[in-house]
Amino acid sequence: MKKTFVILGIVLYSLAWASLQAQEKREFGSYKEMREYLGELFKQEKYGEAASLLESVLDRFPDHVWANTVNLALARLFQGDMDKAVQALEEGHRRGIFYGHWDFVAKRWDTVRNTPRFEAFYKENEARIAEAQKKAVMSIEAAMPAKYDPAKKYPLFIALHGGGESTADFKLSWTSPRLRGEFITVYIQSSQVASMNGFHWQDVAVTRKDLEALLDRAIGLIFSAESGK
Repeated sequence: MKKTFVILGIVLYSLAWASLQAQEKREFGSYKEMREYLGELFKQEKYGEAASLLESVLDRFPDHVWANTVNLALARLFQGDMDKAVQALEEGHRRGIFYGHWDFVAKRWDTVRNTPRFEAFYKENEARIAEAQKKAVMSIEAAMPAKYDPAKKYPLFIALHGGGESTADFKLSWTSPRLRGEFITVYIQSSQVASMNGFHWQDVAVTRKDLEALLDRAIGLIFSAESGK
C-alpha cells in the first residue's frame, strides 16, 4: 500500500512538473500576444502563473520593463507576498527605469505602502524623478498648414498635452483635416517630469514660467518654418 502511494505521488508530481515546463516553454509571437494571455490569467485570478510568466519574459521584452514589473508586483501583491511585490519594482530600478509620480496612489498598494522596503524603494524612485527633472526642458513643435502660403495669414492653434502625456502621445489627436489645412499648430510639451515618458503641469509656478517663455519661442519657430530653415 505504501508503495502504491509513493508511485501515485511521483506520477502527480511528474504531471505538475510537465505542466510547469509547458507553461515556461510557451512562446509568444509578440508582446501583444503575451499581454492578452497575461490578461486572461489575471481575469482568472491565476496570479502565480501570471508572475511566473512575467518573470520569464522580462529579458524578452526590454522595451516594456515598466509594464511588466508593475504587473509582476501586482501579481505578487494579490498573492499576499508584499516582499516579492517590492522586489519586482526594485528589479525595474535595476534595469534602469523609474516609475511615475502617480503609479502607486491606488488603494491596491495600501497593503505594502508603509513597509520599510517599499518606503526605501519609493525614496529611491523620487530621487530618480528628481534627477530626470534636472535635465527636462519644455519642448515646442510647429506644424505649418499643408498648403502653406506665406502671403496669407493663419490662426495659431496651441495644443497642450494632458497630465502624464507627451507630445508623441497627444499629437495624433490634434491633426484633423481642418487643423492641417487652415491653422499653424504649435504642440507644447511640459518640462515637468511625471514618468519615464510623460510630463505634467501640476506645478503652477513652473507652468507659468514655461508658458510665459512660450510666445517668443513659438514665434521664432514659426519664422524658421516659414523660411524653411
